[in-house]
Amino acid sequence: MLAELTQTASRVELNQLEIGQCIRSLVEDIRVLSAQQAALIELLTPKEKPKKSGPGLDELLAEMIVRLDQQNYLLKDVSDTVSKAVIELPLSVVKAIADAFAHPDRPAGATPRNGHEGGAA
Repeated sequence: MLAELTQTASRVELNQLEIGQCIRSLVEDIRVLSAQQAALIELLTPKEKPKKSGPGLDELLAEMIVRLDQQNYLLKDVSDTVSKAVIELPLSVVKAIADAFAHPDRPAGATPRNGHEGGAA
């Protein structure tokens, strides 16, 4: 019985030593991670703000929105012009264009002509 208790006490002691080593290893890992985190924070939040060499992000975003809006108006004008041109083109030209740019879901002969579903001019 005494031998069993001695063995158990020895195993507990070894386990305690192993736990102590693991804790020291974890403490070292935490120290390294803390140093890395501090370095990242320092990089991301410099003490001196960099000199502004161009427009800010808000100005760039506003410029992009204005340009996209202008493009929308231009694309609408192009679409309207093409629609008007298709209606005024001779039927043979409209058929040739429609066949050249047929929708993949429709065969070339079934493409609407001259803005009319029935294909009439």
